[in-house]
Amino acid sequence: MPPSAFLVRDVIQYVLPTLVALVLFVPLATDDVGGGPLVLGAVVLAVIAGTLLSTIGGPVIRLLPGLAGRARRHRRNRAWWNRNFDFVRLWYRLTQAERQNLYATQAYAEMYAMVGFYLLAYVVMNAVLCFLGFALPAMEEGAAFDLEMAKTIAAALWEIETPMFGDWRAPSIALVLIGLCMLVFAAAGHAREVELLFGDEGQYVSLARIHHLETGDIATGLWGRVSHAGRPLANASITIMDVNDEKLGWSETDRRGRFQAPHLFADSFPPGQEAAARTFRLEISTDDEDKLCVIPLTRRQIPELNINLT
Repeated sequence: MPPSAFLVRDVIQYVLPTLVALVLFVPLATDDVGGGPLVLGAVVLAVIAGTLLSTIGGPVIRLLPGLAGRARRHRRNRAWWNRNFDFVRLWYRLTQAERQNLYATQAYAEMYAMVGFYLLAYVVMNAVLCFLGFALPAMEEGAAFDLEMAKTIAAALWEIETPMFGDWRAPSIALVLIGLCMLVFAAAGHAREVELLFGDEGQYVSLARIHHLETGDIATGLWGRVSHAGRPLANASITIMDVNDEKLGWSETDRRGRFQAPHLFADSFPPGQEAAARTFRLEISTDDEDKLCVIPLTRRQIPELNINLT
């Protein structure tokens, strides 16, 4: 019998990062620890404090340069799609395999974030050891800084060491550099997994599209993009009306030419009503011109409109 999806998720999300943390920091206290006790300690610590550490570490790692901007973009993207799809309803329509895929992707995203957090702490710790342990070599008064002096300083830095498993010590400055490289990879992995979950072509949006085509009740808003000669058209005013010119909603395009009218599609197709196509009239106003687009939609169509003004 295969392990449950929840067990696999918890191992990836909590136990593996905790094991990485123990491998990094336990040698500072002792290196007389076997693999079995280390794994058991990771499991126990993950159960006791895994959620708390994840709550602290995730936001910290998302503040790093290069990740902070992507994190803000992901939050805006999630808010955008939450106004277009009913993800709560979607969750109860998902198959077990689809839910397990989402669990796994979320677990990997959190794992990369926590590994990055522990690597950041390890880099800072080794940098502090270098700072506290470094003694500037004696120099003659008025001596110029040259290659020989640089070698002497580098050698002094290289002598500062950090305990490792196996009863050996590694240069702290080397661990700082290696840790920074691994931190970059962990941060990139976190950003990639989050994009797989919440991006425009991510798992949640893709599954919402698939299930809406089957059931017709996952999409809630009406949204799209307006372009002019193939380029996004920003700050265009869009008034949405029915065939009787009754106003249903209003929106304005953003800098990417996107617009949305939350709840409009769901309100136009009440639950349990297999209505035929409904016609929406979109009056698009720009500084240069006004244009009327007539769009028929059925319940099981994706209410996403791509309008090119020529």
